[in-house]
Amino acid sequence: MKKLLCPLDGSKESERALPLAVALAQRWQAQLVLVRVVEPYLAPPDMLPDLADRVREWSREGPMVYLRQFHDRLSVPARMLVREGQSRFELAEAAREEQADLIVMATREHSAAGRFLLGSAVQGTLRLAPCPVLLVQGTAPVEFKRVLVPLDGSEESLEALHFASKLASPKTRFTLLRASEASLLPLRPGER
Repeated sequence: MKKLLCPLDGSKESERALPLAVALAQRWQAQLVLVRVVEPYLAPPDMLPDLADRVREWSREGPMVYLRQFHDRLSVPARMLVREGQSRFELAEAAREEQADLIVMATREHSAAGRFLLGSAVQGTLRLAPCPVLLVQGTAPVEFKRVLVPLDGSEESLEALHFASKLASPKTRFTLLRASEASLLPLRPGER
């Protein structure tokens, strides 16, 4: 692991992922990229082009100031990145361009209607990211005590197991889970 992305959207929820991202970057001696995605500034049609360019630049300064408050206190090599667009696409694209090994991001509770109308940055990132995505819900531990790894026999699930082993400390306890369809037929020897 050489590079981790940690998206921060200005909310306290997104900031919950930062301690874990820093701890993993320290453990792996990796670079941390703090990413903020902002909606693009759409200038009114009658605005002078020079003024529109200045306003667009100002709209990027606020997110950089926001990221800098975290960047300047980090104990790991870090960079700041501000992208324009929709988070669900831009986070995956940033991971691709940065050749990130992992995205560490917080989840946020949304209603079904909110997910439908707004789209979920988390769901989009999960689908489109070129690397593993580690989701943080609630307060993230900086050391994992118990890890559940679902396995389905696919190459992807074996990769997940390999990745999960990188999160482990000597005290980490793993539970490997293989679920199957329920059957009324009795199990044959060796199936369980």
